Parts: sequence; C-alpha cells; structure tokens
Amino acid sequence: MPTAKAKELHRSFAQVIEIIHCTLEQQTSGHSREIKISGNEMTEEFYVSLLYELHLFDDHVLSHHQRKALLPAESKKLLTEGNTDLILGNQLLNDGDTESVVIDRFNHYVVVCNKENPLASLKKLSLYNFYSAAHASCQSVMPGGLLIEDNEIFPFSSPRCGNRNIAYRSDSLNGIVNVVEKSAMIAIIPEKLARFYIVHKKHNLAMLALPDELTLKPQCTYASWLRKSKKYDSLKELTGMLQTISSFRK
Repeated sequence: MPTAKAKELHRSFAQVIEIIHCTLEQQTSGHSREIKISGNEMTEEFYVSLLYELHLFDDHVLSHHQRKALLPAESKKLLTEGNTDLILGNQLLNDGDTESVVIDRFNHYVVVCNKENPLASLKKLSLYNFYSAAHASCQSVMPGGLLIEDNEIFPFSSPRCGNRNIAYRSDSLNGIVNVVEKSAMIAIIPEKLARFYIVHKKHNLAMLALPDELTLKPQCTYASWLRKSKKYDSLKELTGMLQTISSFRK
C-alpha cells in the first residue's frame, strides 16, 4: 500500500507529467496547423496578406516564404520534402504527384509611369512613345519562375516586340514600381496589379493604355500542392479563398 508520502509525491509528479503532456500536444497541434506557402513579394502582398486582413483563415497558422525562381523539379522537391505545403506562382505543376489550380488570370495589361512624367497626360500610348521610352522590365532568374516576366507576354505578332529600350531589369515587382516612380521609365504590368499599387499602396503612378497595335498574352497564377498531402483539405479550402479574393479584385 502507498504511504502518505508516496501519495503526496504522486500528486506532485502527476501535475508535472500533465503539464509536459499538454505542452507536447500544443507543439504537435501547432505544427500540424501550420501551412507553409512559397511565393514572392507579389503573392504575399497581393493574396496572402488579405487572408489575414479578412480573418478568413483563423483556424490555421500561415507562414509565407519568398523564394527565387525555381525549375519544376526543384519546386516539386520542396513539396515532397515538406519544406513547403503550397507554391504560388506562374509555374504549372500538374503531374501524378502534384495538383495545380488557377487562382488568378491576368488578361489586361497597362503601362505605368510617374505622375510627373509628360506621358502621364496621355490616356493611351502611341507605338512611337512606347518604343522611344526607357522601360523597366520584370525578369526571373530561371524560366517558369514565380514572377510574370513581361518579355513572355509579347506574342510573335507584336510589332517590333524585341526592340524595346530596356534600361532596368529586376526580379522584384516592388523594385520595378519604385524605379518607375522615381524616374522617367515606364513598365508593363497587369492592370489589376497597377490598381493595387496605386489605390492600396498609394504609389505616385499614372496608368496608361497600351498602344492599339499591341495585344499581350494572358498569364495565370497557380497554386500547387501534393495530392497526398496530409493537409489536402485545408489546402483546397485555402486555394478556394484565394480564388475568391482574386475574383473580387478588379
């Protein structure tokens, strides 16, 4: 039979063991609730941040990691090794192991320039003004990366599409916008993103229509994840929210 001292020790140790069990359960639960997202500054500012603003995903912990452009095999490796749960970008990963859905589509493009730029008084650029101006251009380190490269949106039929006067290149959309805002350069970006930078981020930019002669190719933003992910249902729910957010942003 346990002595009185043994019963007293048991009560004390039982409380300690219970605290340890609760701590371990919280750590395990917190880890399983975390959804790791890989993208770039645009995906974080334009999509993920709004999930927090609208409190649409309070049941999970979202963590966003900015990554440089990756080849498809490298992106898939991030998913299979558990370094990320969801990849956002213009890269379509859709094979037997991964699943991709379109969360946004950029069909309309505009030219942005500083509001003090003489071109800002125009509603639409002429082809002459378009090719005579210095351009800031989006680029990725590798093809099929996480950024939408404006060099890829020109169809072969576009007039003199390879003769633009590119004065600055960057793999940062924020970098492009900041350079344009502080110089006489212009840049091509999706109209939806241009409105975001002008209306929500208050950049001193003017938005102009492209010359009639230019019709640019649409680009998609995809969400990709592993089909056998333990977080599959949560990832489907999250991508559905991202699709809803993008559909309301005009």
